[in-house]
Amino acid sequence: MNKLKMYAAMAMAMVLAGSTIVTSKIITNHVPVFLNSELRFGMATLLYLPLILLYERKRQKLNGRDLLLLFLQTLGGVFIFSVFSLYGLRLTSAAEGGIITSTTPIVVALLALLFLGEKLNRARAGAIGIAFLGLVVINTNGAASGQGSNALLGNLLLFGAVLGESMFTIVGKASRISPLLTSALVAIFGCILFLPFALIEGTHFSLAQISVQDWLIIGYNALSTPIAYILWFYGIRHVPGSTAAIFTAFIPLSAVPLAALLLHEPVTWQHWLGFAFILAGIGLCMRESKQAEGQPEGPTRSNKKGLGHVSFPRFSRSGGRD
Repeated sequence: MNKLKMYAAMAMAMVLAGSTIVTSKIITNHVPVFLNSELRFGMATLLYLPLILLYERKRQKLNGRDLLLLFLQTLGGVFIFSVFSLYGLRLTSAAEGGIITSTTPIVVALLALLFLGEKLNRARAGAIGIAFLGLVVINTNGAASGQGSNALLGNLLLFGAVLGESMFTIVGKASRISPLLTSALVAIFGCILFLPFALIEGTHFSLAQISVQDWLIIGYNALSTPIAYILWFYGIRHVPGSTAAIFTAFIPLSAVPLAALLLHEPVTWQHWLGFAFILAGIGLCMRESKQAEGQPEGPTRSNKKGLGHVSFPRFSRSGGRD
């Protein structure tokens, strides 16, 4: 498979994720968190249905392992990520939100090392380090702004969202079903998890209070969800977790400029310098992968104690099939 296509797919998925951070910052001030998430994933589920009918004509049998993986992905990458990020965005800026969530490369790389048995070579470690340096540079601007304890709590909540997103990425590599079906089922499971909390919030909030602009934002978030998920699952099946992690650095590359454009948040020289480091890290990662093409790089091929051995004995890096 063309690696450039995989890289482009993962980059586009993270650009969309970054844009939804900004739109979520707008919507979270007007619509309750759980109700907003239920509407978003409910709409996304409806968008998935015609795609499933068109492209998933061959029925795939799901076993208990598949359902467990889907539940873990939904719990981490949908429920925990959405709740923590939406509440966190109420307390901090969208720009800072995009920056903090892009610490995901570090967390994913560490989880891949611990649970997938992936070896972190010098090139990938250097790429992650350079990207992390970019995040540090950008964060110096946020620290200097002195936004207070509320911003600190918001940042901590957003880091909790990072843990959920990292769980989503790691578990996703163990899935054997197609990216489209995985994405659709994750959205459906998300609706189920959000529903009871959304119903409680709905007793104190009327849908009539949602403005046309807010409905458009919810619609955009719903539309971007299946696109981003499908692109991400398409790419992640065929690259190491540590490589995929680098591409989450595209989140601030879209979130910060959009925050400046739509929310009029300031973009400083620290942001631009940080962007340069992040792009350098991504470039180094792509160069290393290109040089390693044609060489075996299966992360679990010789691993005897990773995720595949402990809980998921049929784990394979390629996900079983495309």
